[in-house]
Amino acid sequence: MDIAIVKKMLLKQKEEYEKRLQELKKDKENPFFETTQELSFYDNHPGDLGSESFERSKDLALIDNLKLKLRQIDEAIALINQGKYGFCIDCGQKIPVERLLANPVAIRCLTCQRRVEERTVPSIRPVEEQVLSPFMEKINLDNTSQILFDGEDSWQAVANFNTRENIFYEDLPPEEENSSTDEVDSIPYVIGDDGIIYQNFKGVDDESRPQHR
Repeated sequence: MDIAIVKKMLLKQKEEYEKRLQELKKDKENPFFETTQELSFYDNHPGDLGSESFERSKDLALIDNLKLKLRQIDEAIALINQGKYGFCIDCGQKIPVERLLANPVAIRCLTCQRRVEERTVPSIRPVEEQVLSPFMEKINLDNTSQILFDGEDSWQAVANFNTRENIFYEDLPPEEENSSTDEVDSIPYVIGDDGIIYQNFKGVDDESRPQHR
């Protein structure tokens, strides 16, 4: 494998990446409101700027990707200048020519590269979990020999406080019999001579003789 040809190819590729990077950075120099023709975003719903936000985030991701490729090219060129190109920087074994033809910026053999990628798998968990404990981890004593009123018990007590079995948090079914209006309608009543409605307490009324209805 001709190292001079590889270096020439890497330099040409580096020039192309740098040109594309400058074009993307030039577009990002303009403020966001100039590309959307909006003077302010305060009166706009976030959904109205969804496409613009996606395009801007995509361009930023392309910039980061180009920077990564340029850094890989610089590392490969540095190894060429040192006379170490084609050898794994970790184990020192010779990198197969097929791998270098497929990926000229490879600085590790396939085995070492896989080992590095396994160690650097990004975590999908939020960074706050590095300093924050999971919910009730420090106050839950279920896994210990202590039989105490712990944090989980207190949470259950709060959750069960002021709860009633006959409270429904959803729509009542149509066949429900004991609704609030049925309870009112079932109250016995009478209409007195004065036309006023009175509650019927077993036919006892102290103002006038009621008319039962």
